[in-house]
Amino acid sequence: MWRTDGTPEGTKLVRDISLGTGGSEPQSFTELGGRLYFLVNAPGGTRQLWRTDGTPEGTTRVGASVTVTAVSAARGLVRSGRALYFAGNEGTAGTELWKTDGTEAGTVRVKDILPGATGSSPVQLTAFEGAVYFVATDGVTGRELWKTDGTEAGTQRVLELVSGNNSVEKPDSLVATSTRLFFMMRDTGNVESALYATDGTAAGTSKLVDFKAASGKGPLLMTAHGSTLYFTGYEPGVGHELWTSDGTPAGSRRIGTNHFSGDRLADPAPKAFTVMGDTVYFVATAPGTGLSDENPPLPTLWKTRGDAATTVPVGTELTSTRGSNPAPFASWEGGLYFTTFEQESAARLWRTDGTATGTLPLVNIVPKDTFELAPETGLSALTPFNGALYFAALPSLAEGFELWKTDGSPTGTTRVTPSVKLTTAASSPIEIISHGGLLFFAGQDATSDIELWKSDGTEAGTTLVKDIAVGSGPSSRPSRFTPMGDALYFIARDASGGRELWRTEGSEANTSRVAEIRDWLGMGSVLNIAGVVGSTLYFVADEENTGIELWKTDGTAANTSLVKDIAPGILDAGPSAFAVIDGVLYFTASDGFGPELWKTDGTESGTVLVQELLHGGRGLQARRAHGARTDALFHRRRRHLRPRAVEARHHRDGARPRSRQGHLPGRGQRRARRVALRTPRRKAAPLRRQRRRGRHRAVALGRHRGGHLRAARHRPLAAWLESRGLHPLRRRPRLQREQRAERARAVADAALTAHQQHAPERHLPGGPARRGPAVPGRAGRL
Repeated sequence: MWRTDGTPEGTKLVRDISLGTGGSEPQSFTELGGRLYFLVNAPGGTRQLWRTDGTPEGTTRVGASVTVTAVSAARGLVRSGRALYFAGNEGTAGTELWKTDGTEAGTVRVKDILPGATGSSPVQLTAFEGAVYFVATDGVTGRELWKTDGTEAGTQRVLELVSGNNSVEKPDSLVATSTRLFFMMRDTGNVESALYATDGTAAGTSKLVDFKAASGKGPLLMTAHGSTLYFTGYEPGVGHELWTSDGTPAGSRRIGTNHFSGDRLADPAPKAFTVMGDTVYFVATAPGTGLSDENPPLPTLWKTRGDAATTVPVGTELTSTRGSNPAPFASWEGGLYFTTFEQESAARLWRTDGTATGTLPLVNIVPKDTFELAPETGLSALTPFNGALYFAALPSLAEGFELWKTDGSPTGTTRVTPSVKLTTAASSPIEIISHGGLLFFAGQDATSDIELWKSDGTEAGTTLVKDIAVGSGPSSRPSRFTPMGDALYFIARDASGGRELWRTEGSEANTSRVAEIRDWLGMGSVLNIAGVVGSTLYFVADEENTGIELWKTDGTAANTSLVKDIAPGILDAGPSAFAVIDGVLYFTASDGFGPELWKTDGTESGTVLVQELLHGGRGLQARRAHGARTDALFHRRRRHLRPRAVEARHHRDGARPRSRQGHLPGRGQRRARRVALRTPRRKAAPLRRQRRRGRHRAVALGRHRGGHLRAARHRPLAAWLESRGLHPLRRRPRLQREQRAERARAVADAALTAHQQHAPERHLPGGPARRGPAVPGRAGRL
């Protein structure tokens, strides 16, 4: 059981109710008398009633001799007046109706409806007009509708709906409105058969709609809204339709006919009813779909106020035939702008002022039947800038993605320039950001690949900022644009294909790399930008000796540093899921025992674990048991120890290098790509023998098995051991190791150059040809 005041410091464990690794799974939270009551799982599959005042001492069990039987968590505890009602069993009288006022003495059985060990098994507890209604059996009349005022004398059957000790039909799904209690009847096949309503008396209980008599099915998915009940029902020849009832037979009616296509029982029924204001929203089949197997039903959002005229799809103004999947949204100059991705139709940019007449399409952004896009993210950002809204559009495959702008009218929606192409290769959706009086984006033209571009909103003012990755190698593909101060920060690839942190103020002269951070392959290794706090930008990088950790910078190389090595040595903390609250950066990371919540103020001492939330083998117990031994023992399977420098191997006739992928123990869930080239035949046999000897390698307090710990292959591990005073045996001289590593890099560079020269060309939509992959074997990692 936990509590929170909305802050990390105020999020605390109230009490560990179920000791050990298993959880108590609190549920059915209900307030009574200033305390919170709830149910927890107990040994043997039972449930117990507990209460809390928010303190460990005030969190106690209620009714020590009673276990709770609750089929539904939503109806496990029901409040009426100054008592909570529940179905309980104290071991002798079976499951009966109980109540509690929060005290041990006030926790009592209301009535033994069915004497004996079987019990009446009350279910569907529902509060209505000062009483609690439920379904139970007394062993004489079968399962019927009952009610109680909290006394034994006031606990009685409302009426006998089916004569005798029946097993034919039973009441179910009680729903209370402001004036009536509605319920359905189920037949022996557990199929919904009829709708009933009651005011709590036998005379005031009546059948409203008999679906079974019409060979139909219902009511389904009952939802109360004021004094009205909304539900769905099925009738042959009509299909699933929306119904409404005021609690009388005359006021129970279908809202129109053939609102939703399909008349088969298997066709989708309206569902997910939600009340907002005076309108009920729900999900149902979009008009024009579900007419045949070739035209399957597509769900879309509908709304109603209880009559046929107001029962319409939300967004009918956009298209009357199918769902539109609007995304993303941008509020600008008194209008809401969004893009739609409709079935068998062109994707379009729209503007709305909230009325049907004010909802207008502005331009097609993707032609019909071009290719499938992800409607949940949209094609690009919608960016307000200098009196217009900018976005990406794809007029045709031949033209490619282009920068467009709109003033909110169809005639004012135009292309900025046809010569510069945007691309989803850098990011999807396409990033367009406004900073310092300019728009920045990743673009390409006929002479350059995907690089950093800027625009002032005119064709003449749309220019290349800088060709970061010069030459015929991989392009820079800038992404993760993040403003801080006067500069715009982003991640870009360098000529080797690595990713580095860059900054720009809009000109080639002041566009530069912030700092050089290299991984074990000697490539740039910035993976993500976490966010900005004040004048500090946080980012994630994979440095050779520290693994994937959190870094910070003020925009200069001198003040770019590791915040903290959360996971010791070359292990990966894998920071992610960042949020800034009150000048503090919160994130998830792993110190080697599973991901937890961390925070930082930018200093190593201020980077701390907020709260140990994950207990058990990967949490606090494991940390306590193994924390003192982290520096003492490492155990690796040899096949998981990938080389720390590319090994020199034989390369013939421009053959492609082979890539191997392996999971590094202790590095979170990340999979790292490792590149290897073929070994000369004369060196293959010794290498195989060495691998067999080193199949299982353990390094403990300076001792190891299985051959040499070669710096060219395990440099970060060796450095980590040396930093802790651990020196592997039989190490080669430093000069010889560095010479071997340098030769390995030279051969690898030659292999990469040969591979790019022989790689086939690739084309981007509307852009120039590209050669080969950006970095062989790195796609899976980045």
